[in-house]
Amino acid sequence: MGISYKFMDDCSYGADDINSVFSKLTTQGVSLFNYSDNDNPLIDLNTAVSNFTTSGIEYYNTDSCKLSFISPDEENPFGTFEILPGNAFMYDGSIITIDDNKYDITEQVHSLRLLTNDDIYVYFYRNVPYNSIDILVTNDTSQLELQETVLLGIIDSENKITDKRSFATSKIAPCSGNIVLFGKYDKEFRVIPANTGADRLRFTIKDVFPGAKYVFIRDLCLTIQDVNTATGDELTYTDYPTQLATVHMAANRIGNDVQIWMYTINASVLFSYLQYTIF
Repeated sequence: MGISYKFMDDCSYGADDINSVFSKLTTQGVSLFNYSDNDNPLIDLNTAVSNFTTSGIEYYNTDSCKLSFISPDEENPFGTFEILPGNAFMYDGSIITIDDNKYDITEQVHSLRLLTNDDIYVYFYRNVPYNSIDILVTNDTSQLELQETVLLGIIDSENKITDKRSFATSKIAPCSGNIVLFGKYDKEFRVIPANTGADRLRFTIKDVFPGAKYVFIRDLCLTIQDVNTATGDELTYTDYPTQLATVHMAANRIGNDVQIWMYTINASVLFSYLQYTIF
């Protein structure tokens, strides 16, 4: 396993470094800068990066720096926890890269689990006094809200991982596309006025990338909410008029999944094989 850094304090970088970094922010993996040999387009590189993008995980790789758990076997009875390859942008423009060999955090998780059953938080931390970016595996939540932190995920007492990555976004509008997820719910169902409370949950879309903000379904754009609800009553619904009745729809994120909630008041409505787009 290996880690590398870019645009740290008091370090020298060149054209290849600039190209490799900004290619992570474009869909085609190309540089945003054109320059000739001996040009010096950027003086303060980490400041330039921070001016261009927010902190977070590189945008065009949905598995970048994702936490992974390999179930236990005879050779490894505890299982294996890894951080997948990818790049993360810190608040000041510095960058940490996990290479193709991944980064194994099993020993840190195991050591901590011997002491506590608390949730374990895994995150990158920009350690300015030591000019480093640390990978922290801890049950201490005191640093989670700091700008120096990029949270990757939470490991609960049963080794279930909740993906908490947020993707870096450009502060300017590049001519490139977004991450889009297409799918279809392959069942027929009927929404009736008797559907109340938890019965309003129609289906769940699994493993949706953390940066998703909207679900486009039946010509309706639903904002993905983040509400801890068991009944759906706390959600904000959007109206979808039909010939028979108005269907009220909402989308809500629970962990790594997105739920689709629906209800009607006056009449029932039949839906068949709903296609959706998430972006």
